[in-house]
Amino acid sequence: MHGNELRKGGRRGAAVTRLTHPAALAPDRAVRNAALPVPARAVGRLGNGHLFDTVVEECGQLLDTGVEHTRCREGPGRVLP
Repeated sequence: MHGNELRKGGRRGAAVTRLTHPAALAPDRAVRNAALPVPARAVGRLGNGHLFDTVVEECGQLLDTGVEHTRCREGPGRVLP
């Protein structure tokens, strides 16, 4: 199963593990920043506020360094995948 299917199926811990894998393997900061919001959603559903905050903070830090390609830039009120 893919990460989002695991999340939707109630296997949130497994979803977080699967969804964090692309960010961990990202070859550069832009790719990592594009991958971070996906596990953030699963972490939020899992109820791990500390890890959610950590992921969102890293996304913000990457934006501050000038990373252009990111889903974090979709703006407030937008639904992230």
